[in-house]
Amino acid sequence: MSHREERLADSADTGLRRMRAVTVADAAQAAAWAVRDLPVSPELASALPNLLRRLIGDETLRGMCVEDVGSDGIFRQLLGVGLSGFLSDVCVSSFIDEPFPHLEVALLERARVPGSGPGLLNIDEIAEANAGRGLTLCPLFWLHHCNQIPDTERNALLGLGQQSSLRVHRGYRLKCILKEADARLAQAYLSGGFREVRRLPAGMPLCFAGRTSKSERIVFMTTAEDIERALPGTAIGPLYATAPPRCAFSRKQQRVLEAAVNNMTDREIAASLGTNANAVVQHWRKIYLRVEQEIPFLLHDLSAGEGTRGHEKRRRVVAYVAEHPEELRPYAGRAKRMTRHS
Repeated sequence: MSHREERLADSADTGLRRMRAVTVADAAQAAAWAVRDLPVSPELASALPNLLRRLIGDETLRGMCVEDVGSDGIFRQLLGVGLSGFLSDVCVSSFIDEPFPHLEVALLERARVPGSGPGLLNIDEIAEANAGRGLTLCPLFWLHHCNQIPDTERNALLGLGQQSSLRVHRGYRLKCILKEADARLAQAYLSGGFREVRRLPAGMPLCFAGRTSKSERIVFMTTAEDIERALPGTAIGPLYATAPPRCAFSRKQQRVLEAAVNNMTDREIAASLGTNANAVVQHWRKIYLRVEQEIPFLLHDLSAGEGTRGHEKRRRVVAYVAEHPEELRPYAGRAKRMTRHS
């Protein structure tokens, strides 16, 4: 299925659904749903819209949205949003030793109050770990526009959420995925390839809000070694299949390519990057140069220039990075040095 086709038909009155990357413009809605559904403190509730804008904007958090698009192509409603981050090794070790309910809220509290404990990695730390010892992924939450929706609707949105999670996280060098969740979701996580690490009974104190948990929670985990031992075909198996990037694109070039993979035009890419169309054209020229240097067979029969051949160059490069998402991920070393100059 192509990226343009990666959408589900909805009822006649709501048109189509599509997935796209989370942007800072989604922060306010995501914050409102998080405050509605999660046991956040009043201080975090007040700070959350700006906090999510910052964490999404500086790429500490990333994620995907599902939106309803009318048959006329006009955006109508955000239906679901998911956010995730990568954890420091210290954070993982301390949590496994002494787990507690609602890790996702604790991570946001720590991001809100610097020095309050180990937590999420920033973009430079992600690049270093991705090129070195590997990363621990923590899906924070997947939230819906409404809690009172039919099971068929909920399952459809969860299915899209799983698809989007695979798209946004493939290509990283993962060593572990850690998730703390409501026990009622146990079967979904276990069938997806996770194993249960610890049960947290209802009534356990929350470490950040002066409250107790309302339901039983479970700590789930899976590692690269778990996937190697498992039977082929686990839902999260593809997240552990990766390789080092070949092209060493700068971070700005990666953002252009990722937007193009998501079917954005150059005008839309320029708007999302806060730049102009000419700057995007310059990024494409540097991208083609990198591809010609590192994987020359991809464009060997196409000369420089615009028009039909220019469109074909773009099509081939976008298809290549869609199949090799490691080219789109922050990676320390040469790519990191280039980021400072591109």
